[in-house]
Amino acid sequence: MTGSYRRVMFKKIAGTVVTRFLTAIITLAVVILNTNCLGAEKVGVISLLVLAAAIIQMVHGFLGGASLVYFVPRAPLMRLFLPSVIWAVITSAGMSLLLDLFGMIPEGYLLLMMGLSLVQSLSTITSMILLGQERIRANNLITLAQFILLALFIIGIYFLAGTREVEVYVYGLIFSYLLSFVLGFLMILPRFRTAAPGTTPNLLRSVATYGAAAQTANFIQLLNYRLSYYFVKGYSGLASLGIFSTGTQISEGLWIIPRSISLVQFTRISNSEDRQEAVNLTLILTKVSLLITAFLMVILLVLPSSFFTFIFGPEFADIRIVLMTLAIGIVMFSLSVSISPYFSGTGRPHVNTLTSAIGLLLTLAGGLTLIPRLGLAGAGLTSSISYTLSALFQLAVFKKKEKIPLKRFLLTRDDLLFLLHVIRRQLFIKSPDV
Repeated sequence: MTGSYRRVMFKKIAGTVVTRFLTAIITLAVVILNTNCLGAEKVGVISLLVLAAAIIQMVHGFLGGASLVYFVPRAPLMRLFLPSVIWAVITSAGMSLLLDLFGMIPEGYLLLMMGLSLVQSLSTITSMILLGQERIRANNLITLAQFILLALFIIGIYFLAGTREVEVYVYGLIFSYLLSFVLGFLMILPRFRTAAPGTTPNLLRSVATYGAAAQTANFIQLLNYRLSYYFVKGYSGLASLGIFSTGTQISEGLWIIPRSISLVQFTRISNSEDRQEAVNLTLILTKVSLLITAFLMVILLVLPSSFFTFIFGPEFADIRIVLMTLAIGIVMFSLSVSISPYFSGTGRPHVNTLTSAIGLLLTLAGGLTLIPRLGLAGAGLTSSISYTLSALFQLAVFKKKEKIPLKRFLLTRDDLLFLLHVIRRQLFIKSPDV
């Protein structure tokens, strides 16, 4: 890894971290607005709608997700874009109807779900293309604009129009994703080119094959993250789900830096053929991610319950229970957040699929045993157990496959000095990303 390469990469990481930090602040502000203006039960409804939209995104991702990042540097753009858009229309309508049939969309929200999932899918397509082109700065700015619009929209409707309903938030999401798609499309439009006849004849099949492997892992991981929502709703009701989902969002907010790092990490590994470079990069980023997440979790846990009731309202007094029971799992899963991009970026997403499947089985076991008996605490413990054991499994596979000595997983003084050196000297170096 050359010095110039390191400088550019960590410049992109720094920019992504800043963007994620700003969007996290906006997201937190939106969560606070929702908890205070809508209450726990309506927040529970929102969590089910967002989960349904995420499930639809998983299916759309077979052609319009992370596979685009991998294939954009390797194939004509138009031959990737059009099938993804067509697939977005099909999955948004078809999956919305299917989820509604199984009662997974709250009553009366089917049409809104179709619209939300479509614009979200279109936004994802342009975002993945930008990442595949390593135009991370452009993607970061679009993401920030999207979240700003969402916040401004709901503030205006909640306080100026005086309407405080779930639909306000959903419409805010629709408009913000639409903005993201339009801006992203304008950014990628100049780089379209027409494929010559006979060029990459098996491209669509290759994209679908890669996407199926990657999205199967993501879909299983989504269930690992969110299946407990359905258990909490079934055993404790929508109000408890609102409390649990809010606590989960706060805890997962600590992954801002690991996820920012993994975003740049995935795009870099996907565009590189140097396996050893990918291993070295993953090692140092994994150690740093774990350290940062642990530090942030300690800060979160020292806050008293009165702080959370003051911020989110009296209905959310039990959030601290959720945070405490989630703590170990959130910290340990930062390992997986950093290791998963390595396997995906090197064309081995099946490892992530197996890791997610282990986590899902643990979530099912906890959902049937701990949540009925312990309520919110059981839900938090279920997630912690699932996150911790699945992350340790993935770490063990990474170590074994790449024959990494155990001592290399220890954070060294050289690692810290290198990061400080990069931060101190390279934050002012202009990245070629546009």
